[in-house]
Amino acid sequence: MDDEHNHHQHKAKEKIIFDHGIDPLEVYLALIIDGDEIKKGDVVPRDGNHMHFGKEVETTILNLDPGKHILTLQAVNSNRESLGFDFSSQIEIEILGETEENTVEIKPGSSYSIRTALYESWVKTNREKTENDSGGKLGYVHIQGMSQPSLERFEAELYSVGHDKEALVIDVRDNGGGWTTDMLLQILMVERHAYTIPRGAKDGEFGYPQNRLSMYSWTKPIIVLCNQNSYSNAEIFSHAVKTLKRGKLVGVPTRGAVISTGSKGLIDGSSMRYPFRGWFVADGEKLGANQENGPAIPDIIVEITPEDEINGNDPQLDAAIKSLLKDLR
Repeated sequence: MDDEHNHHQHKAKEKIIFDHGIDPLEVYLALIIDGDEIKKGDVVPRDGNHMHFGKEVETTILNLDPGKHILTLQAVNSNRESLGFDFSSQIEIEILGETEENTVEIKPGSSYSIRTALYESWVKTNREKTENDSGGKLGYVHIQGMSQPSLERFEAELYSVGHDKEALVIDVRDNGGGWTTDMLLQILMVERHAYTIPRGAKDGEFGYPQNRLSMYSWTKPIIVLCNQNSYSNAEIFSHAVKTLKRGKLVGVPTRGAVISTGSKGLIDGSSMRYPFRGWFVADGEKLGANQENGPAIPDIIVEITPEDEINGNDPQLDAAIKSLLKDLR
């Protein structure tokens, strides 16, 4: 659903989906006593040396023999499968005295902090891959949601990530929607009416003062990644990029779940949501395809298979990098 009508109600926290298949709401913690970290995908046992924390459990009491011990916190999914070495933490402790009783309190991080760390790790991996595979020519940004916090992060990363880059990979996969497509287009669709040359500029150097614009602008080439988990306003954005010929789409068709909704209170104090506006692709001055049940179809369709996920491969990102580099030649 497109939430433009109620955008003032949005909060900073957003649904986070990462690693194309791991449900962020199903991240748990296991405590490993005197054992090694467990590689990604392997099941963490449930025994005396492997303790699993429930959602509401924040502390536990351990009965440890005197001597040195290694305690490992390992993130796991709902099937008790390890999320890998990157999502574990170890400490070494020493219990003194042969008969002295010691209590060790273990306080795991919150599930939200684990989900955030997993998301940021995924973005970092994609960004490093994009820069390495392109020889430093391309930048990568992921738009987590079509909301004010994500818009501000996108605008900031155009400078921090896009500086000195020739083109940009914009990723809206696993983006649940919101209301900021038009603001993103203000950034990406700026038409240059003039250029400036500042005092002291190098020969051939010219540009335009960013402080004259309402938002930071990006006029260099882009390519956009979308998938089946791109919803609502993320789909409107994908349609817009294709309709306006701003760049190519890569991935798989979006969900096809685009409609504006509102909310009405009922006499018993409950409320219901209802659609009040349909969205259609612009065909010149005419109505084009209905975006409800009419997904944005990528120019380059690339699937991600279970085998790709297991091996940590991202053929969609690979295809986007390859296509964008080809367009730069």
